[in-house]
Amino acid sequence: MIFDRRDPDACLGSIELNRTELVTLVELLGGTKITERLSDLRHEVEGLSIEWITMPLSGGLTGATIGEGRIRTETGASVVAVIRQESSIPGPGPDFRFEAGDVVLVMGSAKGVSSAVTRLTG
Repeated sequence: MIFDRRDPDACLGSIELNRTELVTLVELLGGTKITERLSDLRHEVEGLSIEWITMPLSGGLTGATIGEGRIRTETGASVVAVIRQESSIPGPGPDFRFEAGDVVLVMGSAKGVSSAVTRLTG
């Protein structure tokens, strides 16, 4: 979007990006730095496992809430964020309902994360 300097709430125009342009923009804004930092974090905290899981169209916990899935209780791993379309949901609560295509960030021990992945995807 292109904003009016006199009125930052007004939009003068917008630009649509294709996937390649979007990836380039993410790189320019530091997207890989975030990924690198998460990778570094794995090495800094011994035994920490971090995985991004895409929810299936059906099955697993698609359509269920975090609480219904008992992820933390049963696996010891935690759902720390979800990306849904263009929105990010940090720290979703037990009432958060998974939808097909959600990208879920799970953290915990390697065994716990592996169990959570199985639970999430079926």
